Amino acid sequence: MRRALLIGVLLLGACTVGPNYQPPKLALPAAWPAPSAPLPDARDWWRDLGDTRLNALEERALKDNLDIEQALARIDQARAQAGLTRANQLPAAEVDGSLARSRQSLDAGLGQISHYVPSYPRVANEGQLGLSAAWHLDFAGGNRRAREAALAQLAGAHAGADAARLTVAGAVAEAYIDLHTTQARLGNLTERRALLAQRRQIMSARIRLGEAPRTSGDDMDEALAGIDAVLPPLRSAVAIQRNRIDVLVGLAAGTDLPELAPDDALLTAPLPADPAAGTPAQMLRRRPDLRIAEARLIAANAQIGAAMAEYWPKLSLSALAGFDSTQLASFGSGPSQVVTGAVGLRWRLFDFARVQAGIDAAHGANREALAAYRGAVLQAGSDVENAYAQLAASRGQADARINALAAARASLASTQRAERLGQISRDALLEARINTLAAEDEAIAARGSAWAAAVGCNRAIGG
Repeated sequence: MRRALLIGVLLLGACTVGPNYQPPKLALPAAWPAPSAPLPDARDWWRDLGDTRLNALEERALKDNLDIEQALARIDQARAQAGLTRANQLPAAEVDGSLARSRQSLDAGLGQISHYVPSYPRVANEGQLGLSAAWHLDFAGGNRRAREAALAQLAGAHAGADAARLTVAGAVAEAYIDLHTTQARLGNLTERRALLAQRRQIMSARIRLGEAPRTSGDDMDEALAGIDAVLPPLRSAVAIQRNRIDVLVGLAAGTDLPELAPDDALLTAPLPADPAAGTPAQMLRRRPDLRIAEARLIAANAQIGAAMAEYWPKLSLSALAGFDSTQLASFGSGPSQVVTGAVGLRWRLFDFARVQAGIDAAHGANREALAAYRGAVLQAGSDVENAYAQLAASRGQADARINALAAARASLASTQRAERLGQISRDALLEARINTLAAEDEAIAARGSAWAAAVGCNRAIGG
């Protein structure tokens, strides 16, 4: 009879109620519309940009950024929670002991007995030492489902750290590109203003000589005022991006980092090759946000089983072995020995409505998590396709602006030769130089957009 009961307990304890997780079927295309190379292993994708100063900033940000530090702290918390759920599946034991000596009052309590029984001791000693153990039997697998949910949350925390790294790395690259693009445009615009001011002086002389109408000077004044209106926002944008990078790498805003000094190396280097996009199926494992969404779905699925386990009775086994004696001389001997064993039962027999409400809530949370996961997958696919479409458009625009700049520079070279031969005036040469700088400014902006689009593609595919 005892053996049959033990076998029944073990078999019941091996059951785990609730649905086992099955990855949802997703309507994913076999490939992206545009052909793409296979997705490589996770890598430091920003190195493809070929800028050593950016590489240094990225390494510093990944080590010192406080958002990443918070994500790592969340891993510690999730790991501790997973450890707690594991501990809940194991027996627990503890040792308790005490040694006490008390002197009774003769006017209260048991001490009053001494008035009638002179031999009754007024001073009492008591020693206790015991080892207690308890084990809550996981009949329906509620604790196992809770551990399954905790492990999923731990996996989600790891994915969250990857997401933080990807976000920070992308933000550093974008801010770095924007900073150097703005710095180059600021230098370009400052030079254009100086040339335009020279033209204004020439025009003023021509107006005084009656060789040009006054309206020509007014047009140049308007152009100078327009440049003066643009210069302050550009300077502000430079300061803002510098401060942004300072914070991203874990420093106080205003720190003078050498990597942030003006440099046009990034804007003159060849544009990087298109990042490999791989396949939509690879994206599911690559993008941290999708791994987070699936981890939440797995945890929500496990919580259904944890809620269903409340329908089942809960048994616990407990035992105590030790010594208890008021005679310290005999403490630890056979007469002072204490042994206790017990079986506990808890069953929410008349509380099934609340149990069912908990199960319904768990099903609702699982349905929400499933919808969120499917939505995240759809959005991720859209992000990838949009990012590569933006990259293609940015490349096309950059190529066109670069060709226009080459034509403007060729025209400027012809103008310079004509000016040296005395065929055109200095004013005409200044105008050609200003036009070339305007073409250069458009090329700088277009190349910066192309670099930023390449960063966007890397972020879209998950790094």
